[in-house]
Amino acid sequence: MQGRFFNFTIWVAGGLMILNLLFLDFFLVLKQKKEPQITEFAQTTSETPTPTTVFISSKEEDCSSWCKDYIEERISKLAYLAPSEITTPTPKAEKTFSSPKIFYITIGSSGSTSNTSWIDIAGTDFYFDLADYQGAKAVRFEVSLQSYLSSDPSYIRIYDVSNKRAVDGSELTTRSPSFEYLQSGDLTIWRGNNLYRIQIKGSSGNLVNFISPRLKIIF
Repeated sequence: MQGRFFNFTIWVAGGLMILNLLFLDFFLVLKQKKEPQITEFAQTTSETPTPTTVFISSKEEDCSSWCKDYIEERISKLAYLAPSEITTPTPKAEKTFSSPKIFYITIGSSGSTSNTSWIDIAGTDFYFDLADYQGAKAVRFEVSLQSYLSSDPSYIRIYDVSNKRAVDGSELTTRSPSFEYLQSGDLTIWRGNNLYRIQIKGSSGNLVNFISPRLKIIF
């Protein structure tokens, strides 16, 4: 009886050993089949990137080390500036120049004389009150005047009929045998709505002509 039990135990132990060996062989075969895939994946993922070559331009090569340090220092300071410390330059206001406003008053059209004393020219009477032109800075007299003989001067002026006086600064003269454009300086205009007219004269009996007389009011 004991001999049979012993033999049975030996058979069982031997069977277990055979099963164990078979299991180990199967595991090793399975592992070998999987290892190439794992190795290939490891090689793929552990591949080192090719180093990139950096080219430095000639401008950087020319800049010395202290130059680079200075630039980096300035950039670092700008990077840490608070918004309140950053100032935007205020653009300068552009200067604008506007031309003065000018208003003209036509005084008749033309006239002539050969007299050597002042005479009134018909058709040139006009009333003028400086108070009607608020903001006026100056009043001037413009006309084109001709002296038939260049050796003898011709004269023209504005006469204040109301105050019986020649308007200060209005007298103009020429020796030109062709019409010459003339402009007076600032006239002295008395207050009130006064009556004015043009007067002309020559010298030595020469013929005097004028055209396009007008007042120039500058604001």
